[in-house]
Amino acid sequence: MNKEVNDWELFQRFLVYVRPYWKSVVLGVATVPFSIAATLLLPWLLIQIIDEHVIPGDLDGLFRMVVLMAGAVAVGYFSDSIYTFSLQKTGQLAISAMRSDLYAHILSMPRSFFDQRPIGVILTRLTSDMEALNDSLAIGVLSIFTDFLKTIALLILLIILSWKLTLVVLLILPPIYFVSNFLRSRLRHYYNLTREALADATGYLQECLNGVKTIQLYAAEAKVRKQFEAKTRHFFKAQTHSNFFDAALFSVIEGITSIALALMLWYGAQQILTGLVSIGVLVGFINTLNRIFVPIREFTQQISVFQRSLSALENIDKLFREIPEDQDTADMPSYATNSRKYTPEEIMKRFQEFEELRFENVHFRYTEDGPWVLQGVSFIVRKGDRLAIVGATGSGKSTIVRILTRTYTRYQGSIKINGVELYEISRDHLQLMIAMMQQDSHLFEE
Repeated sequence: MNKEVNDWELFQRFLVYVRPYWKSVVLGVATVPFSIAATLLLPWLLIQIIDEHVIPGDLDGLFRMVVLMAGAVAVGYFSDSIYTFSLQKTGQLAISAMRSDLYAHILSMPRSFFDQRPIGVILTRLTSDMEALNDSLAIGVLSIFTDFLKTIALLILLIILSWKLTLVVLLILPPIYFVSNFLRSRLRHYYNLTREALADATGYLQECLNGVKTIQLYAAEAKVRKQFEAKTRHFFKAQTHSNFFDAALFSVIEGITSIALALMLWYGAQQILTGLVSIGVLVGFINTLNRIFVPIREFTQQISVFQRSLSALENIDKLFREIPEDQDTADMPSYATNSRKYTPEEIMKRFQEFEELRFENVHFRYTEDGPWVLQGVSFIVRKGDRLAIVGATGSGKSTIVRILTRTYTRYQGSIKINGVELYEISRDHLQLMIAMMQQDSHLFEE
């Protein structure tokens, strides 16, 4: 349940929900070649305009080249729009389906699951973490794919224009890689702390709001406020650290790319003076270089966004890995190796009407190492009998009812209804025999 999973396994969790919408993905990916072609065509047209028309003073073909450039820009924007819309729609639908499945999964959890986790933490998984996926994984990851392909295509173009100038560009790639790899792990660590601190603060807030009458009754407002401030301070510190490394990552990459651009201008000017490259090639090279640096700068931001989404997805995945309760039969106790298996027809026949409820030496505790709540409880209730269970607070009265309704399982001893052991009775048949009225009522807004 707490098994560590790698990033690819986490991403596969998301891809499961993407597959039903593969047609939208195919439509978006189909526009990528047109976008890349438009991206490559622009610097080439710019070189042609400067070297063939502006410098020689030939303005006759200038209008035609400008129209071609405008057409390339329009094709690029149109392709990017279709790509972004198609994949954002896919991401939204996938996250909606994941949220629905997670909610259904939570509803299938046993009562013990909710006893061990504040409702606010579960609420954070369904809301805040899902929104983090929506803001990052469903949107930020989309641009990484196209930016990577465009960067490769532009590097190839730069090599064709001038391999010597391209070497200057390639010098910045190792520093960018090492800086990104160094800061990525720290970003992920503090993003995890941020998500956990937010869930903890939200859970505590939810509990305080639910119990606000008790807080006011005992004049505990100051104590509760102090504890909530401590939790929000913990969230603030984790968020501050993540913001620091996020800003550091962007600033360092920005500085490296600026230095590379300065070296490019210095070296390119020397190449022009020696006649090795034309002014158009240098201008086109710088224009292309800016188109490469923009994805590189954005990629550093996307690293932090991607780490934030993986942190949220890791929390969601942990919730998905929780083992739900079997809705038909509870886990059979280890001592019940020779218990008889009843067919559905036999169960239905035995449960046409109530005959007898028998508790025999029943023991129960909420956790494996916790104190015993019930110890050696035995009684019999037959048809027509009325039984009142009286005891002090915490003596196990409600626990008996919860075990009887299979809210909690894994008891020790024997509980039989009409001669059938409780763990062999499905919930559908059990509900035919038992009706329970809660002390507290809940109204749901439809």
